[in-house]
Amino acid sequence: MRAKVAPVKNIARFADALESVTLAGHSDERMVLVHGASGVGKSTALAHFMNRFNAIWVEASPAWSLSSMLRAILNGIGQQPRARAAEMEEQIIQEMGAHGRPLFIDELDYLFLPGQQTSLRMLESLHSIHDKSRMPVVMVGMDKIDRKIKLREQIARRVFQWVEFTDLDRDDARTVADSLCEVRVEEDLLDALFHATGGRMGRMRLGLAQIERRSKAKGWNSVNSAQWGGTPWHFRAVKHAWHAGNDAAPALGARCSPAYLEHRPCIQASVDRASASHGGGQRVKRAKIPARVAASGLFADRAPEAKRKNGRPRHLSSSPKHRPARPHRPHRRRRGVRPKPGRFLPVPGRRP
Repeated sequence: MRAKVAPVKNIARFADALESVTLAGHSDERMVLVHGASGVGKSTALAHFMNRFNAIWVEASPAWSLSSMLRAILNGIGQQPRARAAEMEEQIIQEMGAHGRPLFIDELDYLFLPGQQTSLRMLESLHSIHDKSRMPVVMVGMDKIDRKIKLREQIARRVFQWVEFTDLDRDDARTVADSLCEVRVEEDLLDALFHATGGRMGRMRLGLAQIERRSKAKGWNSVNSAQWGGTPWHFRAVKHAWHAGNDAAPALGARCSPAYLEHRPCIQASVDRASASHGGGQRVKRAKIPARVAASGLFADRAPEAKRKNGRPRHLSSSPKHRPARPHRPHRRRRGVRPKPGRFLPVPGRRP
């Protein structure tokens, strides 16, 4: 795979937004919000434009506080953080204003976690850095971060560009295949890959890498659907026939039949190891059987056995939940301790 960024429509929209805030006036707002689902290429695009604009890049963390956020920005700059938060904020403003470096913050969703007490202070600090440095601040988050930003009016009105990263269309899929893959992917195979990935950039890249590895191993310069055959994609889970059932899974301790084990080599290997160590017997200790397998009839002739503990069924075990209550014991007076009046001694002035 080629180490480059494919010029898809998402990258073009991001480039236009960065150019507009870079060329904006000194008094204009220069904040950019990039939002989209996971795997659409936001972080890759951010790293690409970071090198292009000499930006300061930081990745948010769920453990951030105001001081730790400012320290992370200063570490991205390459300066030694000072002791106080106000002094660190002044360092950042001077660096961004003097050298014209924008600030890129990835994984902004961590600033909006439930129970995050300092999220408002961190957002207000970013607002202050933007207003005082007059340099672009680019924030990147998931597909619902735009709704959370709009609830903060002081931040939302300073966001000049709202860039949404979406799934690729068919033309973008062709562009990605030509830009990244070193072998020619024919249209029929590209249609199958596009249908399997749903246009998600991360899965598309994994599928193209799989096509390239197999093509190089076979010595192919181009590959189509006939050559690819029925090879499953690595990013998809293989579904079997027993997933079509609707009944509940068998109980714990049910014995697996050979018809089921031949489709699950991982369980067969664990069963073989258990048989070798315990003297035989194909029994799965945990319920690794899919949830809708009873309809296939694999367990019709093997009724699950009730687990026993200390020779008794589980529902009669001596667990604290089922243990009989202790008999009531009267209060025992400790030796040398005078009991309180009214419990064992008559109260003075009152008839017994």
